Amino acid sequence: MITTEHLQSLGIETKWLDPLNMAFEKYGIDTPKRQASFIGQCQHESGNFKHLQENLNYSAPRLMQVFPRRFPTIEVANQAVAKGASGIAEAMYGMRKDLGNTEVGDGGKYFGRGIIQLTGKANYTAYSNAVGKPEILTNPELLALPEDAIMSAGWFWKMRSLNAFADISDYKEMTHKINGGFLGLIERTANINKALSIIV
Repeated sequence: MITTEHLQSLGIETKWLDPLNMAFEKYGIDTPKRQASFIGQCQHESGNFKHLQENLNYSAPRLMQVFPRRFPTIEVANQAVAKGASGIAEAMYGMRKDLGNTEVGDGGKYFGRGIIQLTGKANYTAYSNAVGKPEILTNPELLALPEDAIMSAGWFWKMRSLNAFADISDYKEMTHKINGGFLGLIERTANINKALSIIV
């Protein structure tokens, strides 16, 4: 179990205490190395537990720059921006079968949410089934609230067997499993080492 004092030492709001301990118990994140690894990775993924959903605040020119395949012209980009975050998400993720988005509107509904962001109807459905909460599919905003933001990260952690990498301090491969690359590896490793020094 982690304590309020642990979180305060890490600069994490204490509202995360109960959700973290719930996730640790449910998903076997039950040693200091596992807990420090989870916290350190989550700190990087969420800006120290502050960003709980994907930032979709793009201008039209920026959309064209970052996602040229989805926004090939300024007209396409302007149409998405005019519809707000859900419009941008729909343009980015709509009708992507690899994400389980098979109906119009799925992309705008199931964009990235949670401490380790889940994206796409398939991932939302898998998590919803795993925890027995069908209401997540009708109210996906639940993943941007503390309990499901953390529990979905714990589920993600278990599904990718990340405890095994924590046990052997393989933070590089752990980061690859989370990020698909090694973005922020130095910061992630520093976060983990700091958390470990506090939790032990």
